[in-house]
Amino acid sequence: MPIYFYGGGVFNSYLMERIQFHLPQYSILKTDDMGWPSQALEAAAFAYLAAARMLNKKVHIPKVTGAKRPGHLGIVLS
Repeated sequence: MPIYFYGGGVFNSYLMERIQFHLPQYSILKTDDMGWPSQALEAAAFAYLAAARMLNKKVHIPKVTGAKRPGHLGIVLS
């Protein structure tokens, strides 16, 4: 079963090797391997989060973050 990684960390060979070492039952791959540029995917994720904050949308999932309730991510400085 593969786990796909994206962002700047995929270029850190030591990090990727350690993840593979600790998860030998998984194939550790980059989203680039599926045709999704890892740098572009990371940028798109941050753009989505920024847009959601500007639109006053709560986007995180308490089940994932461990938070007790949904909240806004980040602040808007003027």
